[in-house]
This record gives sequence, C-alpha cells and structure tokens, in this order.
Amino acid sequence: MKLTILGCGRFQITSHYNSTGNLVSTNQTNILVDFGRGCLHALTKLGKQVSDIDAICISHTHPDHVADLLAFFQIFFITCPDKPLVIIGPAGIREWFTTMASLVREKLPTQVTIYEQPTAAIEVADITITTAPMAHTVPDTAFCFEQAGHRLVYSGDTGMNDQIVTLAKDADLLLLECSNVSGQITAHHLNPEQCLDIARRANVRRLLLTHYGEGIFSGTLEVAKELMTIEL
Repeated sequence: MKLTILGCGRFQITSHYNSTGNLVSTNQTNILVDFGRGCLHALTKLGKQVSDIDAICISHTHPDHVADLLAFFQIFFITCPDKPLVIIGPAGIREWFTTMASLVREKLPTQVTIYEQPTAAIEVADITITTAPMAHTVPDTAFCFEQAGHRLVYSGDTGMNDQIVTLAKDADLLLLECSNVSGQITAHHLNPEQCLDIARRANVRRLLLTHYGEGIFSGTLEVAKELMTIEL
C-alpha cells in the first residue's frame, strides 16, 4: 500500500502548492482521499487517469478538499460510463454527490455506490476502510486504510478529539491536518503540538503533517510535500 500526496495546502490560492488531496494505492486499486484544487493535475503527473480510480474518500465538502472532484466527475461519467465507483464520506455526502453529479450529467449515474458515515468496514479490492467522525465546522470523517497488516490513518480536518487517537492506534502512518500555528488552539483544527500528542498517545510509527500554511514550521516535525510517496 502506498500513499502519494497530491496536495498539502489549505484554502489559499498560491502558485506553488495544491490544496489537500491524496492517493492511496496498491497493485489492485487506486483510492482518492480528498481532492482539492490542483489535485487533478497532480494525478496526471503520476501517470494516472480518471479511469484508474476505484473509490473516493471524502473527509468533508469544503472546497479546499473537493474542488477538483467536479472536473473529475465530468471526465469519469463521459469516459467511464459503466465503471463502478465507490464514494465514502460524512453525513450529507449523498446529497452533495447528487448536486455535483447533476451539474455535469442529465441523469444521475447508477454505477456509483455511496457510503454515508459508515459504521462498518468497507472493502475496496484489497484495502479495508474504516471511519470515525471528527470535530469540524461541517460533518467530517477520518479514514483508516488497512492492507496486508499495514495501517494508514488520515484525519481530514479536525480539532483535538479522542476518536482520532482510537482510530490511529498503532498505525504505521498517521497523516494529520495541521492548519494552526504552534500554540494556536481552536475547536476545528490542530496545531503541531496537538498533532505530536495524538501521535504519541496512539503509538503510531510515523507522523506526517498536511493541510498546513506557509512558514508554519520551525521544528523538525515531518511535513507532506506534493507528489511525495510513502510505501507501507
């Protein structure tokens, strides 16, 4: 199982980094995990096509996490009219998808299976996906991807909460959002100290920070970079 960073930025428009998005892949499947501004172009840089994607995991529907999905859906429905697609997301994701799909297609596609804040594990090829609700301004979910004994956990946007610690317990890799600067505490985002505390409490093997702003880090915490790939 591999994680590739498609974007690690926030909502700001810049010329040198994309908004948040990731690709989780194995030899059997490719799963998008959020897909913000710039991520579609990053996907093509990897040599991947829209037709290669089997599932999309959406943490929440703020534009910096889903902006490129409208273009993705247009391409997918035109070029892959019969290919199954799984969408997993928080409460309200079915209504959101209906709206997005209606903008690019007269009839809603029938090959899409939607899981709205699922409580049971979902199998996508050789990856098992579980979720947990997070603390954000809109419904938001974190994801755990497990394959061949390895576990990757992605928080989406969230404030400090115990659910992410539980979901990430003993994970091989924990990808945490870190929108706040050191010492800044808010209810809906994390700062570097909180990310480190979560990683320590969850006993994860590796912590990687994403969804950060420019100039936020002066320490040695590891941060995501566009097109960075980590193999688990």
